Amino acid sequence: MVSQYYDIEKAQAAAQREKAVHTGQALPSDALYLEIDPGEYQVADFLVNIGAFKSKGEARRMVQNGGVRLNDEKIADPVGSLDVKAQCNWVVRVGKRRCFVVNTKD
Repeated sequence: MVSQYYDIEKAQAAAQREKAVHTGQALPSDALYLEIDPGEYQVADFLVNIGAFKSKGEARRMVQNGGVRLNDEKIADPVGSLDVKAQCNWVVRVGKRRCFVVNTKD
């Protein structure tokens, strides 16, 4: 279908890009880039603060179901704490498609 509107090279490049995004090897083009203050956060609070979820309950459920990854590591404990230090650069993935790049404020 794509090849009807674009040449075959562009179609193949788009397919490779999409595959890389879904396997976690590349960030999606709509990834959100955020800055937060350094400090210690409870996992659910952190996820709400970056806008990944609207409520802590929703964040806890998604973490318990294994749908949240921090730098390609599954977050297992929704009430655990995260120590956000200065010069932090984290990639938070929610599901397969939503992605947040979190840096600390200077």
